[in-house]
Amino acid sequence: MASRDDIASLNKDFYLSKSAAAWYAEKEFVMPEEQAFLRDYESALKGCSLLDMGIGAGRTTRFLLPLAGEYRGFDYSEEMVRAAAARFPGVKIEERDARDLSAYGDASFDVVLFSFNGIDCLSHQGRLQVMSEVKRVLKPNGVIAVIGYG
Repeated sequence: MASRDDIASLNKDFYLSKSAAAWYAEKEFVMPEEQAFLRDYESALKGCSLLDMGIGAGRTTRFLLPLAGEYRGFDYSEEMVRAAAARFPGVKIEERDARDLSAYGDASFDVVLFSFNGIDCLSHQGRLQVMSEVKRVLKPNGVIAVIGYG
């Protein structure tokens, strides 16, 4: 069995590649778990300030953008960010790592979303860092959704 560090390295090599970004840029689907989130939290999403973490090439951006009052998305892959920015010109899409949200102030967002098993690519310590940062940037009574599959 591969070690956690080996898996993280493999994930990073894959997600930072141009071929992965090109593949994800063609995808325009929402997983059943994301559909449930959109349905169950539609009222919380309407007009909210939303931080969408690990957006890849923007697969879910087109579903979230019309709901949010302020949308900010990021991914740690420069190629993914480039693909998402090309699909959604003028939208705030940045290259960033979910473990470091220092670019955002305390209590900045109503909703923070991390979907498509993004958090699974991190070590236990990395996950703790993400959750600490999310707690800091989330407004009181805000919503965090960490959506995984399988």
